[in-house]
Amino acid sequence: MEDYEKRLIGALNEMSVCLGPREKRWSKMWRDAFVKAKRLYESGAEVRAKYDFVTRIRYYYGGMGSFNDIWIPDECEQLKKDLYQLIKDARRQYWRQLGNEWHDYSRFQLLPNGTKAKLIPGKVMFKESESYQVVVSDDPKAAEKVWTILRCDGPDITNMPTYTISSDNHFGSARQEALELV
Repeated sequence: MEDYEKRLIGALNEMSVCLGPREKRWSKMWRDAFVKAKRLYESGAEVRAKYDFVTRIRYYYGGMGSFNDIWIPDECEQLKKDLYQLIKDARRQYWRQLGNEWHDYSRFQLLPNGTKAKLIPGKVMFKESESYQVVVSDDPKAAEKVWTILRCDGPDITNMPTYTISSDNHFGSARQEALELV
């Protein structure tokens, strides 16, 4: 069992305990995830099963009625952030182990906040999984629009830097390969 898997198992259990009787539904969900993770990792499961598991629990953080929408005790707030990061990191590792597109994050020169850029038509600007990606439109008007980089959001699933960008009152996310500096 890898170190990041041990940390993930520990954090799943810790979140269940932290929420305790104050948030019974989510405490049980995290407890169930802890039990599944422990069983999965101790059994020496295939990488695909591990990837699918962390993908499922990552969805606890998104959408209406998600874990992000509930009140949690102050003492659980940092753990909530740390657990999400552990889930994303494990998912990224399994993605790589499955032989998918992968980049060396340290080889990128990160773009500073405030940098102006245009989107490159045909490039992938957002990638979430094998089946979900967003490609920059070939529309000439879209290619001329100038965006401002607001912040680097860290690596995407392929370990490529991603950025929050804005133009006028529009906000988006873009991978570094989809940005052309102006």
